[in-house]
Amino acid sequence: MDNKVVGSYTSFGKLKKALVGTFQPLDYFDALPGGHFKDRMNKIMSETIEDRNKLVEMLKSHGVEIYECENHFDKPQVASNGITSVINPRPPLSPRDNTDFIDNKMFSFYTTNQPNRYFDDYAHHNIFMDFFKQGAEWHQMPKGYHQTEVENKLHWLEFPGGHHPYMDASNCIKIGKHIFYTLAYTANQWGIKWFKSILGDKFTFHELMDKQRWVDHTDAMIKIVRPGLILSKFKKETVLKVIPQVANWDFIFVENNHTDIERYFEDQDTSDGKWYWYETENWSTKWLEQWVDDDIWNTNFDINIISLDEKTVLIPDENPEYEKTLKSHGITAIPCRLRHRYFWGHGLNCLTSDILREDECIDYFK
Repeated sequence: MDNKVVGSYTSFGKLKKALVGTFQPLDYFDALPGGHFKDRMNKIMSETIEDRNKLVEMLKSHGVEIYECENHFDKPQVASNGITSVINPRPPLSPRDNTDFIDNKMFSFYTTNQPNRYFDDYAHHNIFMDFFKQGAEWHQMPKGYHQTEVENKLHWLEFPGGHHPYMDASNCIKIGKHIFYTLAYTANQWGIKWFKSILGDKFTFHELMDKQRWVDHTDAMIKIVRPGLILSKFKKETVLKVIPQVANWDFIFVENNHTDIERYFEDQDTSDGKWYWYETENWSTKWLEQWVDDDIWNTNFDINIISLDEKTVLIPDENPEYEKTLKSHGITAIPCRLRHRYFWGHGLNCLTSDILREDECIDYFK
C-alpha cells in the first residue's frame, strides 16, 4: 500500500477514515405553525438523526476514524453567495455524492441535479483544509450557474455535454486501476473529463453505456463486495454487457423491493407517497420536492451498503434473508437501521464517504 494521507482505490479495502453526513438541528422546523406537516417532519428528522448517530457509533466500534460534515444552515432561509440564491439548502446528509478521495487527492464535486445542493461544499471545507495542510491535494470542480432539476434532465437528454462540468461521485465505481462510471442527469461528459484530467493515465475509465438501465447512481445498482463477488440489481448477463471483465466472478442478484417502498409511504398516511406536497408552505415545497421523486424506484438501497473490509459489510436491517445470502458467501453482514431511507433517497453508503482505505492501485481483473 502506498503512503497516502487520504484515498481509496476500492470500496472494499479496510476502512480507516470516513466522512459522515450530518443534519439540521431538531428545532429546524420550529418557525412553522403547528400541524400535521410539522409533526411529521420533526418525527422523520429526529429518527434520522438517531439512526445516523448509531451508524457513527457502529463505525467507531470497528476502528473507523470519523470526520463529520458541518451544517451551516440551521433554519429555513434563502442562502446566497451574491450570484446564486438557493431556497432552503439541503442538509449535508450524503457526502458520498459530492466528495471522493483517491490517490492522495480530495475531490469536491458540483452536483447540479438538485439546486438546493449548490452549497454542499461548505459542509466539508474545513475537513479538506486540515488534510490539505497534511499533504493531500485539493481539487474543487468549477461551479456553473444555478439550474433546476428539470432543466438539468433536459440538458442530459438533449445536450449531454451541458454547459459546465457536473457529476456525483456516486456515479463512479473504483476498483484498483479501473473506474466505471455512468453519464446521467447526475453526471455529464465534462464532469467526467475534468475528473480524468486530474487523475491522469494511472486509471482506465469505462463508461457503462446502456442508458436505458444505468440511469442513476452506480453504487445503488452494483457493488463490488470483494474481488470475485458482486451484488447487482441486474441479472449477470446484463452486467457482463458493460463489465465483461467480471465474467468469472460470483453474482448475487438483489431484486428491487417495491413492496417495501410502497409500505413505507403508506405508513406516512399518504395516498401516493407525496404527502408533503399537500401540506407545505411554498418554502418547504421547494425544499422537499427535489428530494423524493421517481428515481427512488430505480434505486436499490440493499446494494447501497458500507464495506468495512472484504469480509464485513453494514446492511439495512429490513431483510434477514439478505443477511443469510451474504453469509453463505463468507461475508459477515451487520444490520443497521435507517428508517427513512426512502424519504431522503439515501442508503447507508450515501451517508458516508471513504476518506482512507487500506488498499492498492492494482489491476484486480488480472
